Parts: sequence; C-alpha cells; structure tokens
Amino acid sequence: MADSDGNKTVISAALFPAKQVAEMMDNFKNWITKQPLAVEATVVTVCNGVYGAGFSYVFDTIALQICSAFPLVPTPFKAALESRVMNARDFGLLLGVDGGIRCVMKNIRGKEDIQTRIVAGFGGGAMVAMVHCKRPEFIISSGVLFALLEAAMFKVIMFRLCSGLKLIAMERKCFQIDTLMDKLDYDKKL
Repeated sequence: MADSDGNKTVISAALFPAKQVAEMMDNFKNWITKQPLAVEATVVTVCNGVYGAGFSYVFDTIALQICSAFPLVPTPFKAALESRVMNARDFGLLLGVDGGIRCVMKNIRGKEDIQTRIVAGFGGGAMVAMVHCKRPEFIISSGVLFALLEAAMFKVIMFRLCSGLKLIAMERKCFQIDTLMDKLDYDKKL
C-alpha cells in the first residue's frame, strides 16, 4: 500500500493479530486437553454448537440476500431461508452433539476412526430429528442418514489425506534419487 506521497506503508500487526490468535488457540487446546473428560466434552459440544449456529445463520443471511436479487428463485426456497433462527438452531445442535460424541469416543477409545464418526453422525442426526418429530422411524432414519454422511466424509478426507501423503512421499523419493544420481555423477557416465 502507498500513501499520497508514494511512500510505502506497512500494515500494523495490531490490525491483523494472527500470531496472537494462533497462540491463544494453542493455549486453549493445551488447557482443554488437561481437563477431565466431562469438562472437555462440554466445552467441545458448546463450541461446536455455537460455531454451527453462527455459520448457519450467516450462510442463510447471505443466501437470502442473493436470492432476493433474483426474482425467479422458488418461494419455498426463500421461505426455508427466512427461518434462519430455526436453521441455526438445528445446525448448531447437529454440530454440537456430533462434536461432543466424537470427543468422548476419541478419549475413551484412544483413536478417531470411521466407527467414531458413524456413532457421532447417528447421534447428531437423531437429536435433530427428535427436535422436529417424535416418530421413532423418522428419528432412526435421520440418524442413519447422518451416520452414512459422516462415514462418507471421513473416507473422502482420509483418501485425500493419504493421497497427499503418498504424493509427498513420491516427491521425496524422486528427490532422493536425483540427489543420489548427482552424487554418483550419473549424467557424466552416460
């Protein structure tokens, strides 16, 4: 950025305290892992719930503004977005319960795998269904749907992560081979 005289100005670190925020988050994570399981699960559940509700409310608000600019958007879609508070409640509940169950299962079992995700997804989906309907078949089917979604997302994330690690390993191996060939002066011998 430059001012009117053409001098370059430096943006103050106080305006963008990324380092301080990262340090605070690390301190918070360290503190929460030292707490008993009940405290950790409660904090994780509340944080995930607040995050989910806030994200849903902001997303619905932005989507409603975009839809209001286009008159051809179907009325039921606009009506669903206008109930932003209910959507935020549901999404907050889903992410809160999901995060709490995952936290407890991860601490009890010592690992986070697909079973943890399936149980957490089922719990979150069933809880959201209980808010809307008391029919057991609806509650169970919602739980199963969210369990399958959690399992699929976990598999995709793990596939992407493993693919990335394999790619890094291949690049490292190629680099090691190139370095070895340089040491042996392989090109000069050919």
